[in-house]
Amino acid sequence: SGPVAALGAFVATLALPAAVLVSLAQADFHLTNVAFIVSALIAKSICALASAAVASIASKPSQRSAWAGAAVLLATQSNDIAVGYPIVDALFGMKRPAFATQLFL
Repeated sequence: SGPVAALGAFVATLALPAAVLVSLAQADFHLTNVAFIVSALIAKSICALASAAVASIASKPSQRSAWAGAAVLLATQSNDIAVGYPIVDALFGMKRPAFATQLFL
């Protein structure tokens, strides 16, 4: 309502995408830890498969794919950027500055 909604719209549609694009533009991909990226991919894949399996088992046969898709989205689309970036930057910012950038990948 009013200013709060306008601020939310600004952050969601302009500020956060701009922050992601600036970070990616300034990233040094030679410092990218491939093992870090692959481990995140494997972990999210396992989480997606497990949530899809549980949702498929727990739902009606006519709605299995819808529930499985919703469960996969809810399980894998986390708050990595909003919550994870400040934490990773605070913990590893001085020693490993590329870790925070790798959250966007």
